[in-house]
Amino acid sequence: MKNSTKIILIFILFLLILSGIYLYLFSNLFLVKPFSLQDKKEIKFNESFEISFNHTINPNFYKQNITLEPKTGMKAIINKERNKIILTPETFWKENTEYKITLPKGRTKKFLPVKEASFSFKTSTQPKVVSISPENGGKDVVLSMENPIVVNFDKSTEDFFVDFVIS
Repeated sequence: MKNSTKIILIFILFLLILSGIYLYLFSNLFLVKPFSLQDKKEIKFNESFEISFNHTINPNFYKQNITLEPKTGMKAIINKERNKIILTPETFWKENTEYKITLPKGRTKKFLPVKEASFSFKTSTQPKVVSISPENGGKDVVLSMENPIVVNFDKSTEDFFVDFVIS
């Protein structure tokens, strides 16, 4: 083989390697898209919001660059596999509030591009009392095992504390 043929082959090989690197780093073929099963759903006051990735992410970048509207104190925890961000409120999410989470563009640990993403969720409302038996102002009310005080709510009180004051 002549030297000029070798140089042309090396140059072509070099271009193929560069185009492969370009495709790997900048093409949408390898774009990582974050996702959440809780997106656009209602969550409870004390529930965490999880964002998943199908590749390992850079934890320091995402911990510092997540935005939450309305601004609320939260902790961004990244699992040990580094493929999930868990957002937990410092106290509780506010009742009946819509939140929006924005993740900026980023890179995985293997330098794959991560698409910018937005998620939203709404917090649930507290249960409301629908009826009480015996009714307020009732006279000659007997309270016993057979005649207890019955309070009906509009939804389950499973994850809430219910405080009764009898006066």
